[in-house]
Amino acid sequence: MAIGKRVEIEWNGQTYDIDINMRLINRIEDDVNLLKLAQRLSNGDVPASHVATVFYLMLRSAGAQVKESAVWDAMFKSGESENIVKAASMALQCFFPDVETPPNSGEVDAKK
Repeated sequence: MAIGKRVEIEWNGQTYDIDINMRLINRIEDDVNLLKLAQRLSNGDVPASHVATVFYLMLRSAGAQVKESAVWDAMFKSGESENIVKAASMALQCFFPDVETPPNSGEVDAKK
């Protein structure tokens, strides 16, 4: 995903169509640094409050009448902490463009 893409999130039985744009990214980054969140996710150190804030702001941008505390509570309903990691990964995929691996990405040619 990247700017100009749309993502759907289902919340309380309703599907919200969220436009990924700079306004949304800037609003989220007023509270949560997306690059730092991605880095922390890769280190296994996911702050659940940041994930809840990202989803809250995404839902609000699509017109959902939701409270931040309701998003927080929903993240823990299943009692499975790995859902937080999955949610963080899904959210971050929305904001960063797909990146292709360059042809020579540091692999050493064994024939040399």
